[in-house]
Amino acid sequence: MKQVLDGHPAKEAGMKDGDIIDSVEGKEGRTTEEFQSSLREATLTKNEVRIVVKRGGEKVELLIKKK
Repeated sequence: MKQVLDGHPAKEAGMKDGDIIDSVEGKEGRTTEEFQSSLREATLTKNEVRIVVKRGGEKVELLIKKK
């Protein structure tokens, strides 16, 4: 992510500027569009979405809660 906006669920879940999304609900993607699609699909049926980001060479699991 180039920039995580204040007040958005991703920011509240702990996502930081520069994080690289690795997977959404265990589903890996290769492009921004694939991740956006996976996130949209997951939020249709869930109130919380589990994502994994790469940060400084480590993988960090975050839980994004739908508002």
